[in-house]
Amino acid sequence: MPRDHGYLSLRARAGICTERSGFRNGQGRDEYLKYVRLINGKIYFTRSVTTPQELQRIGGNSYFIQEYSGEYLQSGNLIRGYYTIQGSRKTWEATKNR
Repeated sequence: MPRDHGYLSLRARAGICTERSGFRNGQGRDEYLKYVRLINGKIYFTRSVTTPQELQRIGGNSYFIQEYSGEYLQSGNLIRGYYTIQGSRKTWEATKNR
C-alpha cells in the first residue's frame, strides 16, 4: 500500500508546544495544526479546513476535520498513533529527520 508523506514541524519546551507549522500539502502550502497538546509522552492535535479562507489558502477542494492522537517513542524520534476522519480510524506515524 502506498504511503502518503508530509512534513510536520513541532517545537516544545517543558511539554508546551511553542511552535507548530503543521503539514505541508502536495501544493507546498502549510496546513496549520490546531489544539496541539503534549501530555505525558502523548500528542493530540487537529488538522482541518473548515472555512472558505482556509480552503482557498491551501488550494484544497473540500473541507475536512482530522483528529490526531499518538505517543512519542524512541526519545521523541518516532510518533505513532491514529487519526479519525468521517468516523473512520486510520494509523499514522512520524519520524524525526533532523
